[in-house]
Amino acid sequence: MTSGLQVIPSESTRTTAVAANNVHRSFNGRDVLKGVNFTIHGDEFVALLGRSGTGKSTLLRILG
Repeated sequence: MTSGLQVIPSESTRTTAVAANNVHRSFNGRDVLKGVNFTIHGDEFVALLGRSGTGKSTLLRILG
């Protein structure tokens, strides 16, 4: 019998795989990324979704 409880590690015990703080990028004076912040932990799966031209590939290039 399972109780349905899930143990979630505290923030202090999780490994940070990727972190971005206040990322900005512009092309020809147009902001593509402005103040992007996030943390992805090693035990997380993340998908990057959005419309065409919203900076998904730009963000990945910056991180990569």
